[in-house]
Amino acid sequence: EVVCESQHKKQKLYVKRPNIPGRSLLYEACIQKLVGKSLANIGFPTGAPKVVSIFKLRDNSVCFAMEQIDNSMTLDKYLESIPRNSISNVMIDCLLQLTAMVWYLDRSLGINHRDLKPSNFLITEHILPKRKIIVIEN
Repeated sequence: EVVCESQHKKQKLYVKRPNIPGRSLLYEACIQKLVGKSLANIGFPTGAPKVVSIFKLRDNSVCFAMEQIDNSMTLDKYLESIPRNSISNVMIDCLLQLTAMVWYLDRSLGINHRDLKPSNFLITEHILPKRKIIVIEN
């Protein structure tokens, strides 16, 4: 998490950088942007954090920054925060949305997400629908 300040606004961003110096995440940034637009088209406007900047570090690593999604937390943290008797309903809601999103990305874009785990999803509670799942890792 990074705080970025400009003349017009101050915002918190997620920054992704390669694990190995000098590597590029340009392809991942492009996929993130494509996934976000595609999921917004089917009713998941916060389906993937919006890419706001792609930049290069001094070591020639190519990184990107994404907007944070307000009032969200990772699925693993969310599950720790809710009462035990609610977990089955939450998991059904999450699995239905996740299945819809993964199926759509596979059928429409040929994207096969291979790193599905609770820490890769953000949960945001809404009145209608109750919850949204957000894929944050491509």
